[in-house]
Amino acid sequence: MTMRWAFALVIMALVVGRATAAIGCGDAVSKVLPCQSFMLSGAAAPSPSCCSAVQSPEKMERASTDDRQAICKCFKGLYRLFPVNIDKAKLVPQLCNVTISIAVTPNIDCDRI
Repeated sequence: MTMRWAFALVIMALVVGRATAAIGCGDAVSKVLPCQSFMLSGAAAPSPSCCSAVQSPEKMERASTDDRQAICKCFKGLYRLFPVNIDKAKLVPQLCNVTISIAVTPNIDCDRI
């Protein structure tokens, strides 16, 4: 199974396990799918489509506390399931000129956001 299909299967599983927030995990993850080649493989820089996509979660995180916590928990779960290069993931906001308040780390306490 390719990494892309595995990623899609996890997204579907997370959508089923969606929190009560208005923004579901599948919604957030689908927005950053263009970044997978940078965060999961050897791409040297995020693509323009990745940077464009990252702007959507940036807008979503400005929503309610429940939505921000749901997005945080969603991505935290993905960090555990996929070989995301955390150092590269941390660079995406900077390289794409996007400001986010949610730390890019698998150890974040999402209930404190």
